[in-house]
Amino acid sequence: MRFFISFSSRDLPAVRELMSGFRSQNIDFWDYSDEIQSIEAGQSIPERLLKEIKNADYFVPIISTNSIDPEIGKFTHLEVSYALKLGFEKKGKIIPIELQRKGDRQIQYQGEYEKLHDLKHENFELQNVTTYIEVLQAVSNRVKIPFIPFVVALPRLPFWQKFRDEVMTLFHSNSTHVQLMTVLAKFNQYFKDKNYEVSLKEIRFFTASIYYHLPEEKVVYPFIVKAVNELELGLIEEAEASFQEALNHDPHNADALGGMGMINNYLGSYEKAAEYFEKASIHSTDPDQARNERVNRITAILSGRLTQQFTPEEQAFISNINLANLKEDEKAFTLKAKAAVYYHTSQFARAVELYQKLDAEGTLDETGSIAYYYLSVRMAGKPNPQNILIKYIELGKNKNINKDILREYLANFYFDTGAFKKGDALYRNYLLPPHKKSLETMANYALQLYRMNKAQLCNDLCRQATQLEEFSLPRNPAEFYYCGLIQYLSGEETKARYDFERSHNFGVWYRELFG
Repeated sequence: MRFFISFSSRDLPAVRELMSGFRSQNIDFWDYSDEIQSIEAGQSIPERLLKEIKNADYFVPIISTNSIDPEIGKFTHLEVSYALKLGFEKKGKIIPIELQRKGDRQIQYQGEYEKLHDLKHENFELQNVTTYIEVLQAVSNRVKIPFIPFVVALPRLPFWQKFRDEVMTLFHSNSTHVQLMTVLAKFNQYFKDKNYEVSLKEIRFFTASIYYHLPEEKVVYPFIVKAVNELELGLIEEAEASFQEALNHDPHNADALGGMGMINNYLGSYEKAAEYFEKASIHSTDPDQARNERVNRITAILSGRLTQQFTPEEQAFISNINLANLKEDEKAFTLKAKAAVYYHTSQFARAVELYQKLDAEGTLDETGSIAYYYLSVRMAGKPNPQNILIKYIELGKNKNINKDILREYLANFYFDTGAFKKGDALYRNYLLPPHKKSLETMANYALQLYRMNKAQLCNDLCRQATQLEEFSLPRNPAEFYYCGLIQYLSGEETKARYDFERSHNFGVWYRELFG
């Protein structure tokens, strides 16, 4: 399928956008604004135009106030004239597209364009995603080719080709599928423009429509893409549910497994994160992805201080990665892993050097910033530990950083340096009910109060913690451990021992916390 697109050079930015869309539909065309296809010096322009129009299957005039102007649009008038003489109108092979801009005067057809006035037009409003998608869909329908959603490679959607391939399997002749492809195309454009709230509405509608109209389809990547969109908006629980939905349809999907690893890493569930990353590495068919997932697993292990899982083989694996062979985004998280290895193997000077580099580049996440904070404490406050945490709490407004974890570390830093009121304010304004209900956080704060001989405050907090669901129904070793800590701080050592034994040695015996 080949088009001849007639347009004024003054409309080139808008036409370029349409050309990109046509290419996504596998439609070919002559682009004389392209240096490679341009008219050579000395070549007759009218002759070349006539040749290209003859070679086209459809003539597509972009009609604007510029193209119809006899002075500005000298060649566009000539191109329309050639198309009419070659019989494109009689064959139904002319597809006019009106280009509309805010503030433009109404288009007055004149000259050769008057003969196009009564033909069916498509309307394209510049910088309007809806009309852009509608034009691509309408043109595809008119030339009788299936509309392909305009899904392009985006940095935040590295699995875009898999996504596109899966979506293509949904094509049928009925209108439901055409509607779904249109919604997906809108999603892609909004996501590309970082309009994440609107793109999330589109992908939610898409996945809900699949459930309703195509219950037999067990799609995977629409839910993975939905999860990535939700992560961009900080909707962690929703993203986790979306990744899980993808795994319900394909339990061995490496992208969904890696996504669950990221979610658990964010939530501080490092052991579960490591398990997911390991599965992602095993099931990935892409060697680069498998390597990256293994790097993520090692970072999770070190972040969670799961030292029994950090083997000499894992250390050698990280050390032997050649950064020169990596893409830019891969270098950042591989550097984080190398820095974490240096930290946990007591190579502190080398770790500080890498963390300072990552900090300067703005690529540290909360686990990296915590390690950098600990190093600064160890290195006698160079750089200032407090400033590191405050910086990344502020950055958390614009990045996927768990601010509450950093606030807890900052509050404990204030306690250790005698600034009780500052630490207490952080806990009460951000980390305790009604703002947040976390058994681990409440237990850790109660422990701090106990150490500072604030018995009444400690007892009050312990009583409040017993009202949490995790306290009455602990579900994993961590919850049993912190239930036991609450019991121990409340003077219930027998009950504390019971919970501690069911935590399977999640942490040290509580008495050792006061050594």
